[in-house]
Parts: sequence; structure tokens; C-alpha cells
Amino acid sequence: MSGQARLFDQLRELLSRFEERGIRHALIGGLAVNVHGHSRATHDVDFLIDFDDEVKLHALMLELGYEAIDRRKDVSSYVGGDRRADFLHAHREIGRRLLAGASRVAYGSLELPVVSAEGLLGFKIQAFSDDPRRLKDLADMLEVMRERAATLNWEEVRGYFLTFNREELFDELRRAADPDRH
Repeated sequence: MSGQARLFDQLRELLSRFEERGIRHALIGGLAVNVHGHSRATHDVDFLIDFDDEVKLHALMLELGYEAIDRRKDVSSYVGGDRRADFLHAHREIGRRLLAGASRVAYGSLELPVVSAEGLLGFKIQAFSDDPRRLKDLADMLEVMRERAATLNWEEVRGYFLTFNREELFDELRRAADPDRH
């Protein structure tokens, strides 16, 4: 089975189990970048989940044969064989708002909740600010901005960049993504 087929099967299984268990979730990360219009390879699944569902999530992941490799208030990560799944836990107002506002989107044969493009950019600037060596996050931000330039709420996106004191980076990316409008 190819890596992409394995990833899609993993995604399908997790979505089904989240629904069964009532785990509130939304896709983020590389697969969400794909959903928002820029195709790129990724090797894991990333979700935003409601913090109140973290205990249910942990039990489910262990039941599915995953091992917790990181489990903190804000994040958890699991591996099982060649599968990996990472979760951000929405416990702050902004995370809960992004989770509640996730739209159901068709992705292949699946329909799943995905955070908004603006929210995805917020998570990407957070990851890049935490570790500037994560150049894939920088590239993802630029590509999502290019794909969604006409429909993005640019002020919301600017706000996420300001949170991490990255206004200059926002201005550079916006100019590169939308040169005719900026």
C-alpha cells in the first residue's frame, strides 16, 4: 500500500472512531493545506480536538494500537507502526472558536471538518514561531495565501501574525501571495 493510501485509510479510520466516540475534531496540518488548495506530501495526520475530549482520545488511540509519545495540556502525539497522529487541544477561546467554526469539506471520498484557511495560517505561524527551522510551515503559509488570496480575511490572518510578533513576515508573505492587491 502506498504512503498516501495508508494515510487516507488512517484518516478514514480516525474520523469514523471520532464520530462514534463524540470526539470533537477538525483537520489541521499538511492534509488541511491540501484541502485548502495546495497539494503537498505529508506523512501524518494532524487534528485540533476539544480539550474536554482528550481523555476519550487517549483511550481510543491506545485501543487502536498507538503509543503516546507526547501528551501534554496543549498537544499529544501518537505512533503506531508506520502511522503517526498529532493533536492540538483546543482549551483557549481562540482554539475553541476555530474548532466550532470548522467547515465540513469533501476530501476524496470523505467529508470531514477542516479549520478555516485563516485558522490554519494561525496554526502554521505558531509552529514556525516555535521553531523557525520548520521551513515547510513557511512554504505552506505562502501557498495557502496564494490559493485563497481573493477570499482570505486578511485582518484575521494579520492578527495571528501579530500574536507572534511576526508582522514583517506577514507583510512579506502577503506581497508575495497577492502582489496585485497589496
